[in-house]
Amino acid sequence: MRSKLSALLMVTGAAVVGATLIPTGPALSASPKLPDLIAYPGSFDHHYVDTIRGRKLLRFAAGILNVGDGAMEIRGRRANARQTMQGFQAIFQRTGAARETPIGPLTFVPSEQSWHVMFLASYTLLDDDGHEVTDTNKFSSCISDDSKVRGNLPGSPRRSVYTQCPGGRNDNNFKVGLSIGYADVYPATRLNQSLDITNLPPGNYTFHMEADPDDTILEKNEGNNTLDKTITL
Repeated sequence: MRSKLSALLMVTGAAVVGATLIPTGPALSASPKLPDLIAYPGSFDHHYVDTIRGRKLLRFAAGILNVGDGAMEIRGRRANARQTMQGFQAIFQRTGAARETPIGPLTFVPSEQSWHVMFLASYTLLDDDGHEVTDTNKFSSCISDDSKVRGNLPGSPRRSVYTQCPGGRNDNNFKVGLSIGYADVYPATRLNQSLDITNLPPGNYTFHMEADPDDTILEKNEGNNTLDKTITL
């Protein structure tokens, strides 16, 4: 997490969004309950090659899993529909209180009729020398408690907490997230769950996935976000 946690602990006062004053809440404790995002272990286990209009696409299922001490919660908020939606990560303390740290403006994607809150993961293929041989595909979508994977983790809720996608274009606030022990999983048939391999020669490759590739989320461990699996084309 490098300097992000230190900077967060030093923040005081309030954040201003347009003309709206955003309270930052009580001071953080020395050990906040942070999420820890990793690649869902089953990512890329189900993959196949599809041909569409002369292009060869490697399709695969993938997801992210929260194995941290706290939920990953993102809040969108603005005073009215004329303002830019601002995003905040809720940082939970062991007292039960929460404090927010800004993650930047959020954009509405008309083609998907949803808000882009963060890049969940990036995907690419590497050759035997570790060089990227496909364009990296950054993927974003609604974040939710799709599947309970590690319910034995301390603090994992018995039932899904985050079940709703962000609201419509004119909404002024929303909340999405990923509970402890839950995964947000996307099937191979979903949009963006593919890489173009049309021009790749037969051979051995490595599928490389990284959760939170832009380092948007403050996490307990920033060093375990990647997953590599081999494939022969």
